[in-house]
Amino acid sequence: MDSAGEVGAEPATSVPVLNASLLLHLRQVHAEFGLKHNDYKRYRQYCSKRLRKLYTLLKLQHGRGRFQKRELATPEQYSSEKHLHVPLVSAERAWATAMELKHQEGELSSKRKHYLGLKLQKAVKWADELTRVAGVRCNAKTALEAEAYSAMMAGTLFVEKGVNLNGALLKFQRAQMILQELVAGGTVEEQSVCRMHLKELEPKIRFCRYQMERGSAQEGAPAPVSPNLMALKAKLTLSEASEKDGMDSSVGPAMRGFSWRGVSYQLTSVKVAEHVAAAGELLASMQDSATAEQRMNMYDKAIQLFNDAVLAQGAAANESFTEVDDEAQSLMSALKGQKLDLQIRRGRCAIQTAMHRLHLQHLRSQCGMGAGGLGDHLEPGMPKAKARPLKPEDVIRMHEGLESLLGELSGLANSLPPIQSEQLLEECAGLTEATAAGSMLHVASACLHRGKYAAANAAAKEALAKAKVAKTMLEGITGTDEVTKEVSAIEKQAAALTSLSVAEFHNASAAVTDALALERMNLESGESRGEANCAWDLVAASEQWKAFAGESKGQAQVYTETVKAIPVRPFTLDAALNYVEMPSFSQFYAKTGEQRSTLSRLFGW
Repeated sequence: MDSAGEVGAEPATSVPVLNASLLLHLRQVHAEFGLKHNDYKRYRQYCSKRLRKLYTLLKLQHGRGRFQKRELATPEQYSSEKHLHVPLVSAERAWATAMELKHQEGELSSKRKHYLGLKLQKAVKWADELTRVAGVRCNAKTALEAEAYSAMMAGTLFVEKGVNLNGALLKFQRAQMILQELVAGGTVEEQSVCRMHLKELEPKIRFCRYQMERGSAQEGAPAPVSPNLMALKAKLTLSEASEKDGMDSSVGPAMRGFSWRGVSYQLTSVKVAEHVAAAGELLASMQDSATAEQRMNMYDKAIQLFNDAVLAQGAAANESFTEVDDEAQSLMSALKGQKLDLQIRRGRCAIQTAMHRLHLQHLRSQCGMGAGGLGDHLEPGMPKAKARPLKPEDVIRMHEGLESLLGELSGLANSLPPIQSEQLLEECAGLTEATAAGSMLHVASACLHRGKYAAANAAAKEALAKAKVAKTMLEGITGTDEVTKEVSAIEKQAAALTSLSVAEFHNASAAVTDALALERMNLESGESRGEANCAWDLVAASEQWKAFAGESKGQAQVYTETVKAIPVRPFTLDAALNYVEMPSFSQFYAKTGEQRSTLSRLFGW
């Protein structure tokens, strides 16, 4: 008996257990190949093409000459996920054919009804085959998905035929029970797909009950519980217990709590606690990173971790419909607020790096250095001079992005207590004014470099006014000392740009005035361009060829003719243009000898 048991156990150990998300795969395929717009014909054609590809890929062709059916007879032959797609796609093809017949125009004849029923029976047969194979070769989750799919297909068959509504109700209720258990586990995408199927089952169940009440039929006994469903329940219970143990053992007391803006929150999910703890470790080691590039990379990682924490908290909150919804919403707002805080800090770091690059570019342009002239003065980790030159417009866009982040952060103030909410609003208002002052400062710099001195002066004055307002608003707010220093620097730079724009404007005005005075002096002295000495006249030597570019042996040509006014007749539209005969230019072309035949020369033809 032992030897027999060992022999029988060999195939089970050699063949791996399959794990496939059947319902998620079907939902993606439905949305991609026609069912998003109820195009059952396109979906049926896709299923046929996909089935042929699967037969070719798995070497299950039925022969070219004489047809020989190649079937997957035993569950051991299903060695990969593509083998599971053979019965799944076959069932989908039969179901799509039935739905195409149902949605055709015109009245559903008895022949079409019969053919529709045959196709649905074939779909149920393939779905049962999928359930049988999944129960042996797949894990519990995949087996339950196959069983739910088979139950929904069987219930559809009973409803379309209009018989055994009690059996259809039992099938739908069984699928509903399995899907409710599947919602508790799996990924977020799989849970959303199960919820969509549950929403689709509700009107079908109501329809069956309504028809049974009209026919005075009695609702049957509740559906029997599947052994796979019991195994999944036990597995979920064990996972929940291990999750609680993991929260108690692996996650320390520091990881369970999370504070933002002076308010503490309790983390009830292990995934959220892990993401928050990892982000906290990154932020704690931020002081060790000396270069700007490393700081930016660490900010990016911390932001991604808090984003994952927000997604994990949202997935956990969707499952709870109790009184803790307000606490979960507050925790969600706190996680989003912390992520926005990190994004704002990263944006300010990026702006400082960009301003440093602009300063270096300005020094290069003043000193006349090349690309590597000030390479030694670059901060380690900053972009080298070979990168694209930075413009003030780039820094302005960075300030605009920072302003939008501050607006989102101020929108989360309602989730905080009144005192913390008021402090957050004041801080966001001050930071917004400081960011606007920095943006207007770079607007003034861009206008100054382009020669728009009046616009530069106006922008610099506005930056100066906003910097003074921001400095007033940030007084007394803790944690804004560094921002206050930056605002003071912006205030000094704005005042300097105001004076510089005025000076440049007067310099440009004086240059224009000097040019006009010089031209007036030349006119009064009687000098004219026609009296200048030249080697030859342009009109007199119009037939001579001269190079447009390059070296010239003669001197520069000067056009000495004065411009004269020519009387011009009124502009009229000539309606007789089609009747005008154009002059002939045949006399300008070389005449070629016309070859004529002997007869034409004799008789003048």
